[in-house]
Amino acid sequence: MALIRAFARIGREFMERSSAIMHVLATAAQVDPDAGQLMEEIRRQRRAGQSRIVAALSALDALDPDLEFSNAVDMAYLSLSPDVHRILTVERGWTADQYEQWLIRSLGLVLRPELRTTREAGH
Repeated sequence: MALIRAFARIGREFMERSSAIMHVLATAAQVDPDAGQLMEEIRRQRRAGQSRIVAALSALDALDPDLEFSNAVDMAYLSLSPDVHRILTVERGWTADQYEQWLIRSLGLVLRPELRTTREAGH
């Protein structure tokens, strides 16, 4: 689905610019209360953003009907995590293209099964 591919592209570009900074902030948050508060606010805003992604898919009747909305949001939140990006691209050495393709597959798990098949056939 084009919307998933667009979200994955935006997620990739955002993570390329911000995941290293987020890693530093997360480390600082362990010892600095102000950094901890900032980190919590960023996480809250990030989850709200992923909620909007899932809401857009829901409005298109594209969400898997067997998946609760809150679980779909959690799946998007995990997939678009700076920690996951760092693990895959830094620790595991994935390229940005590999990460983006993984993100498409991961976000695709919230789609209706028939849309997952269509999406895969389109590649």
